Amino acid sequence: PCGHDFCRGCWESFLNLKIQEGEAHNIFCPAYDCFQLVPVDIIESVVSKEMDKRYLQFDIKAFVENNPAIKWCPTPGCERAVRLTKQGSNTSGSDTLSFPLLRAPAVDCGKGHLFCWECLGEAHEPCDCQTWKNWLQKITEMKPEELVGVSEAYEDAANCLWLLTNSKPCANCKSPIQKNEGCNHMQCAKCKYDFCWICLEEWKKHSSSTGGYYRCTRYEVIQHVEEQSKEMTVEAEKKHKRFQELDRFMHYYTRFKNHEHSYQLEQRLLKTAKEKMEQLSRALKETEGGCPDTTFIEDAVHVLLKTRRILKCSYPYGFFLEPKSTKKEIFELMQTDLEMVTEDLAQK
Repeated sequence: PCGHDFCRGCWESFLNLKIQEGEAHNIFCPAYDCFQLVPVDIIESVVSKEMDKRYLQFDIKAFVENNPAIKWCPTPGCERAVRLTKQGSNTSGSDTLSFPLLRAPAVDCGKGHLFCWECLGEAHEPCDCQTWKNWLQKITEMKPEELVGVSEAYEDAANCLWLLTNSKPCANCKSPIQKNEGCNHMQCAKCKYDFCWICLEEWKKHSSSTGGYYRCTRYEVIQHVEEQSKEMTVEAEKKHKRFQELDRFMHYYTRFKNHEHSYQLEQRLLKTAKEKMEQLSRALKETEGGCPDTTFIEDAVHVLLKTRRILKCSYPYGFFLEPKSTKKEIFELMQTDLEMVTEDLAQK
């Protein structure tokens, strides 16, 4: 102690003021230019029980906020804190096949409130925080009207692109026609229109001045037709690529939502788990006696919810992985295995 003396009334007024202002973590001696911390036993002996309780709350809050290994649970109304234990560092010298499973660990405050240690948002492993943020942004950018019937539209766009690449439209009715013989004289099977495969003009216009019936040399016309065909192909390719991207997004998004829905449904099992534990315990007591351990039922539900949550977030992770990479192949094998055991557990 520094040895500075003050009357009890001064001590009480000074300490009450500090506690009310929220400066309870480091209360220094009120003497001028003295930086000696006031001992806790002095504070507890001077202030009222109500003020001492507030002091303790402020002190705990300051301790948590100044400790990087401890964080408050972000769930409204929850006053619990979580201490993160040390994690094993990645000893691999190459990041080629590393998975960010521990970059944004999911933690539980003990009341079933799961959250991400890094961003304090919804638990989202195996995604890191940036990947999860990008996924949520991707969802908000998608327009509902674009996603309706996207698989059918993707197939239509793919068919349209194939037709433009491998056929030409009839010069009269625009129906797609494939050339399967060497002759350039074509007749539309639908409208019976005769036209030239090279320039798409009416076949009657072809005479000896244009090279005869089997050779078309009208460069300007051909160039115009080819430019039109190229423009249509480019437009079809853009449309096809867009629908391909939407179809890929829907593949991951529907599975993401399916696991989210299953997670919500399976959360109800926690309420019925205790009832089943009691029923099983009574049945075993009657047959075997003693106090049988039935906590495995509740443990199984917690494991099911954990795997379901990880599966849900594994689809955003897979969406942003580099296509056709070794990393993605290994990840999808792991994902498939987890899917199988999760569904097996869900059925039991």
